[in-house]
Amino acid sequence: MTKGRRVLALGMLVVMMAAGGASADEGATQSPRHPRLYFSAADLDSLRARAAGSQRGLWQELKKYCDERLADPPPSALPGGDYDAYLISGDARYRDAAKEWLLGLARMPEWAGKCGNRPDAGLYAGFGVIALAVGYDWLYGELSPEERADVAKKIASVTSTLYDATHEGEWWTGAYWHHDLTIPVAGMGVGALALRGEAPEAERWLQRAVEETEAILARIGEDGAWHEGAAPWAFGTMSLLLFLDPLERDTGRGFWSHPWLEHTAYYRLYAWLPPDRVVNFDDCHVSGGYSTLTEDCAPLLYRLARQYRDPHAQWLGDLDAAAKQSPHSLAWRLLWRDDTVKPRGPGDLPPARFFPDQNLAILRAGWKGGDPVVAFTCGPPLGKPALRFAVNPDGTTNMGANVGSDHTHADQLSLMIYANGDYLISPPGYGRKEASEENCILIDGKGPRRYADSQDPIAEAGEITQVSLGPEADVVAGEAAAAYPPELGVRRAARRLAFAKPNVVALSDSVRTEQPRTVEWRFHAGRGVKIACAGRNRRSGRT
Repeated sequence: MTKGRRVLALGMLVVMMAAGGASADEGATQSPRHPRLYFSAADLDSLRARAAGSQRGLWQELKKYCDERLADPPPSALPGGDYDAYLISGDARYRDAAKEWLLGLARMPEWAGKCGNRPDAGLYAGFGVIALAVGYDWLYGELSPEERADVAKKIASVTSTLYDATHEGEWWTGAYWHHDLTIPVAGMGVGALALRGEAPEAERWLQRAVEETEAILARIGEDGAWHEGAAPWAFGTMSLLLFLDPLERDTGRGFWSHPWLEHTAYYRLYAWLPPDRVVNFDDCHVSGGYSTLTEDCAPLLYRLARQYRDPHAQWLGDLDAAAKQSPHSLAWRLLWRDDTVKPRGPGDLPPARFFPDQNLAILRAGWKGGDPVVAFTCGPPLGKPALRFAVNPDGTTNMGANVGSDHTHADQLSLMIYANGDYLISPPGYGRKEASEENCILIDGKGPRRYADSQDPIAEAGEITQVSLGPEADVVAGEAAAAYPPELGVRRAARRLAFAKPNVVALSDSVRTEQPRTVEWRFHAGRGVKIACAGRNRRSGRT
């Protein structure tokens, strides 16, 4: 992923640095159609004012980051690199470096070889075409006609390849539940927007990007949660926003009324574990970040805060920016943070929230740093909305659903407990997907299935059967008998969790099988945590 990550960093820096003062050199040619991605020439005075005023510190960080890389040569093959701060400063050194990188990227025969069946048809292509499209848009007035033609040709070539790949032939084709799909779709959309009005195929590419975005949103529900976990959520959501922002600016078409987008900042907020971790169910890093694209989530939280005038999203964005301090998000933070949205902490929100589409309950004693947080999940690995799409009319499993389930875990009936800055009962984390690694119930050594195999009917899954949230106590319960392998003859596999605030968690499990089976109560305890079991104390050294 290193190559793709650097291309994205290049793209973010292009947005902020590549073209603001398109008339800085005498003879530069401007176009009424450029710039228009993410902001227009009319927005530059406001952007520069923020960089000189309320966001001066952020701008100085960005400029320093670029200055340190000003002499880096352009690539002959990916990885990509860094553009410099021409947009705000008007410094010709930055313009020249930005052009050198842009043209180097455009003139590369292949960016990353074959990620599947075609060259330039995967994640790297999505990252790269966004970088190229934004550079083309913002440097348009600084490029000669020949240079523009080179860049536009490469944008068209990659965008056309991505368009074809959304129909057939790549591992991610139709994998609407997989966060990796979002970046090729976003790249296709941004590439199309950059060439809109210049390339006859651009409208067709753009319409396909809109259709794919609609398909993704239709399958993930309305509650704002993400079935792959809070870290893949960051990757997928940021990718979507990279397309949705310029789509609305250029066409007037917005997806912002979709309930999932309206609610999704609250998924990340409730998943927050102070000081800087997250509820890490499914394939989730404890940091909550995912690749250079979202080492921190501040930019996407700022964009959501701006769209919905949401003070809580703004607060969480500021918190994440301060905790992670990723240089790769500097440009997007400067671009998307709206100073008129005043941050407000979550103290006025209920401490517990249930996300019904993903069958996830996150229960808190409060919002203070040491307050315990308990989470519980039980449901279809891809979420309830997926059931409408995951099984074909003939009863076979949709292969896109199987690919999309690659980052889900066999975590039905699983829980997590966190307090005083550390896990007491911890999910397994990224890549450890099977039930034996979860905090769930095993029967003869087997747990709920993950549905990654095409032979498994995805509709057979557990569900949350009770949710009661209150100021003194929260109660949630789940039933997952249907999720166990049929040969086990499981008739009941139920768990009830009661959280008496602030610091008592009580579990009650009930298992019934057709014949005697060995039942294992499995927990993964935090470092130094003692577990009393059958009259014996057991100490775990696992983090």
